[in-house]
Amino acid sequence: PSAITSGGVGWGALIGAQKVHNVIILNTEDAKNTFTSEGKVKFGGDMAIAAGPVGRRAEASIEAGNRGVVPTYAYSYAKGMYAGIGLDGAVVGANPAMNKTFYGHDIAAGQLLDGVEDEAWREHPELKQLYDNLDKASKKAPASAAGASAVSGA
Repeated sequence: PSAITSGGVGWGALIGAQKVHNVIILNTEDAKNTFTSEGKVKFGGDMAIAAGPVGRRAEASIEAGNRGVVPTYAYSYAKGMYAGIGLDGAVVGANPAMNKTFYGHDIAAGQLLDGVEDEAWREHPELKQLYDNLDKASKKAPASAAGASAVSGA
């Protein structure tokens, strides 16, 4: 996993509040390179609904950074009371301080997405089930969708 920080504005038919955990799909090398840019701007749309502990959110967007412009997709798990459909814009960037706290040393987002880091973190009890499920899903994915992925908690 690689931590990210984002902030932005949105417009649409939105009501309520939710806590969201994102899985960002980077299905090409260009998408991974743009995602690991120093900073980037994202424009897109999403649909979400959450009722108590069960919620889902789907997003499609275009990201532009100093390494290119690419489409990205995100699927999220949400909790709260929320419903909405909207358009948004955001500034997104890596969060080196949070990565350092998680891994215990400085490491760049690009290194994490290239698989440089030791996988001892996979045994963390709160994360193990998530990564086991992601591994299963990636083995079922069609060959054309194979590529890098990033996980973040928001």
